[in-house]
Amino acid sequence: MADNILNREDLPQADYPTLQWSESAPPIKVTSRSDLETRLRDLASQHTDHPIIAVLTMPNGSCGHIGLGWEESIMFLWGPTGHDGWTEEWLPIVEEERKGVTEFFLLGQHHSEFENRRLLPIDDAIRAIGEFFESGTRPGWIRWEENKF
Repeated sequence: MADNILNREDLPQADYPTLQWSESAPPIKVTSRSDLETRLRDLASQHTDHPIIAVLTMPNGSCGHIGLGWEESIMFLWGPTGHDGWTEEWLPIVEEERKGVTEFFLLGQHHSEFENRRLLPIDDAIRAIGEFFESGTRPGWIRWEENKF
């Protein structure tokens, strides 16, 4: 999975959805799926030399993470932290037999590597996080693997 992922407490939380893509800038309010997807496409085209992971944080504490800057992307989800202190995480499985890893930088800073078997085409990843923004649930057209941390 990823290394050097920030602790849940490090991610800002508000009473409205936010998107953050840099540690050096505060998160922005997300008001619509259309605005979110447009912003993500813009960020993807701006970070081709240093691929980033942006974080969409929902008011209930759940998060969507998306890699931007490559033609393929990682997109994974965290549920809100449970009463037992555990957080559910869902990672896509796209091509089970695919080997290798691809790197991104969480919020532009923290090196993270993801198995290539988990990568989605960038347009599919943006669509998936847009659906998560609208519904608060995992897109059903992606095969998911659950983890807890």
